[in-house]
Amino acid sequence: SYASAGALIDQGFATPVAAEASLDHLPAVVPDASLPPPPTTEAPAALVAPPRRGSSFFESSAFAILLLLVGLVPLVALRRRMIATQVIRRSGGHEHDESATLVRSNRY
Repeated sequence: SYASAGALIDQGFATPVAAEASLDHLPAVVPDASLPPPPTTEAPAALVAPPRRGSSFFESSAFAILLLLVGLVPLVALRRRMIATQVIRRSGGHEHDESATLVRSNRY
């Protein structure tokens, strides 16, 4: 059904603007234009070999999973860094260690 619509669109874009003014009627309607053309008895011009499947590691699903896992490593590291930064901000800019505790206790 898309072939007939595509042919009409192609014909419309191929028609020059000057030729449109001389048309005073619409083109004839082609009956059953949405049906596929009848099969021909001619042999195909050339046989195409089917594509090989899974012949390479790069085309396999194992490679896709490996690529996904390698891509997730930086995201996990970034998330851990963000969590560590939030913990440090909540603690007042100091990590919880003995020196920070001593500094706070000497202020009072």
